[in-house]
Amino acid sequence: MDFRGSKKPPPYFNRRDQLRLFALCLALAVVGLAIPKVADPSFFAWMFPGDGQTAEGEPTPAVEEPLEQDDLEPVAGPEEFREEPPGEWMAGVRDDTVGILSTEHLAHYGLLARARAADAAAFEGAAEERPSRSVLMHNPGHYRGRLVTVEGELLRLNPMEVPEPLRSEYGLGRLWNAWIAMPDAPKNPVHVIVTGVPQSIPRGSFVESAPRVRATGWFLKREAFVTEEDLTRTPLLLGKTVVQLRQPVARVADPAELTPYLVGFAIAVAGGLAGMLFWFRAADRKFANAHIDHFTTAPEGAIEELADIETVDPAETMRRLAEEHAEEPTG
Repeated sequence: MDFRGSKKPPPYFNRRDQLRLFALCLALAVVGLAIPKVADPSFFAWMFPGDGQTAEGEPTPAVEEPLEQDDLEPVAGPEEFREEPPGEWMAGVRDDTVGILSTEHLAHYGLLARARAADAAAFEGAAEERPSRSVLMHNPGHYRGRLVTVEGELLRLNPMEVPEPLRSEYGLGRLWNAWIAMPDAPKNPVHVIVTGVPQSIPRGSFVESAPRVRATGWFLKREAFVTEEDLTRTPLLLGKTVVQLRQPVARVADPAELTPYLVGFAIAVAGGLAGMLFWFRAADRKFANAHIDHFTTAPEGAIEELADIETVDPAETMRRLAEEHAEEPTG
């Protein structure tokens, strides 16, 4: 005897179910791709643009202005910054050393002399790489002598004077120490030495309202310096100037501008609800036609066959039993 059931498993992988699974996977993929896009506030700038501000909301350079720098005669040509630093300059550079060693004077002051003579826009445009601080810290040999650009918050900007005879030899009078905190290491700023700064840029130390800046320069070495707690290391760059960036101003949207979007959203929600109700009603009707009628509607001729069935009246049966009991003789 065959005791195996004849019921087949549900067809989970028929064509209709496969299409539903494919649509579900596709929807999840779209949601996954959309999350990083909509997480960026600039994604909504096309919907609520500000007056005189770009849709991306990216920081833009402030108005160009003359640089504050010494009036010494440059000793380098305006295009020398495009040349690769000589090998004898970089041979004496040592990582993890405090200050500028005597063997590093050629590279340190020679590169600063080239930066001072260069055009600021051309100098910044020559840099093709924007490595993070951690990348510079872990690959000093790879980036040594290469132009790179860093961007972050300016924590401190102070001047320093170049002593003789280096002042006359390299045509450098006053230099500027800029300490820039990059996003990947906000508590460990990068040290950038430049030959000039914009006249309007703030000087000194900044704690709460640090301006956002960008600087381009040659990576010289991984420099060591002494702090109040211990010996710290950070990248050292030599450049032309520090460019202050202007943040886009936040703007409150006019309620009248939001009206078309709110009306469109309300219409979309109402249409979606109406579509869902129509879909539910159609599904209910389909279920009723396919299942409920099948189990509740009598087959053809079944009602007529009931007329031939003998019926018994319960009241009549009880009355008959009572009469029979009454006729029985009592002992």
